[in-house]
Amino acid sequence: MGASALYLRQVDGTDVVGIVIFLITFAALSISTGTMWTYAFPAPVLAREAPFLLNLDSRWIVKGVIGSIFLYQIGWLLKAIVVQTAKEIPQ
Repeated sequence: MGASALYLRQVDGTDVVGIVIFLITFAALSISTGTMWTYAFPAPVLAREAPFLLNLDSRWIVKGVIGSIFLYQIGWLLKAIVVQTAKEIPQ
């Protein structure tokens, strides 16, 4: 909600680039939240009940997690640039 509130506060000072960066940041935030939720709750249960599922070739999962974290960081960096250029938040 914080990312959405920040975007809605400065929507008048941004253009199409602002909405694209917001959508990238929001998608990466959603993916990262889902990843953290999965590691926190279902993974320990799977390790106990069906450990063979966690022993499968997981390099694609690791690449996906690293990719989502990278996208998340880049999105917030670009979001900070847009906020600074919109000059909607007082210094």
